[in-house]
Amino acid sequence: ILAYIGGEQCNLNLDKCTDDILVKNVIDDAQGIILKSKTENVKVLSVHRWKNGTPQYGIGHAKFLEDIREKELPRTKQGGIFLGGAGAGGGISLGDCAENGYAVARSVLQTIRYRNIVTTSQNKGREEELLK
Repeated sequence: ILAYIGGEQCNLNLDKCTDDILVKNVIDDAQGIILKSKTENVKVLSVHRWKNGTPQYGIGHAKFLEDIREKELPRTKQGGIFLGGAGAGGGISLGDCAENGYAVARSVLQTIRYRNIVTTSQNKGREEELLK
């Protein structure tokens, strides 16, 4: 999970919270949303504090995403390229990340379904009709 804490709605004093308290809050918030309830032994890779606010995408990031979506994603049905996560323009909140994850999962399932349809010889030429 990649999680960000802060902003106007945050009720924690982030300057006084230890990393352990921040991690506990993220896990507590994620319980019942995207984690199985009472998930134990969560491995924390890192905690980074952005003192001056939310990290910003670099110059050209939007163009980079646009190029990927226009040039690479159309090949998904052949190559299996899927783009997801906060860096892919999916939003940085926990809810945005979960929603984006479900959208990517739906795309993966649709691609698998498409491949199964086109590999069945009796369905050749009927792909669009069968995907409705």
